[in-house]
Amino acid sequence: PPHGDPVPVVAFDEPCALRRRALETLAGHGFAADVVCEAAHLAGVKAAVRAGLGVGLMATVGQRPDGLVQRFDLPVPAPIPLSLWARRGLAPELIDCAGESLRHLLDPDGPVPVQVVSSRP
Repeated sequence: PPHGDPVPVVAFDEPCALRRRALETLAGHGFAADVVCEAAHLAGVKAAVRAGLGVGLMATVGQRPDGLVQRFDLPVPAPIPLSLWARRGLAPELIDCAGESLRHLLDPDGPVPVQVVSSRP
């Protein structure tokens, strides 16, 4: 946007950790933001960003969706903690395997802090 105008943001409907992180990051760096489009699903967020309605924060796992480009003129958000909730009674070996698979998917070259916990009481 022109200098001083709010950054147009495309976001998932509330509640959404990515939406909150995007808005907090922009505000923390002195950028005004305006949510110009909301979507319930990733396909809607991608379509709105592709159409040029605004910018969106997406968990891309190292791959950029077709038709989108990374913005280097905006602040980089801090990582969001991730928890893996396992169904009560699930074998511990299966929980550990799922956690390790998720860690490998998110960062095959290094450790990723993924908290593995059981289902809510």
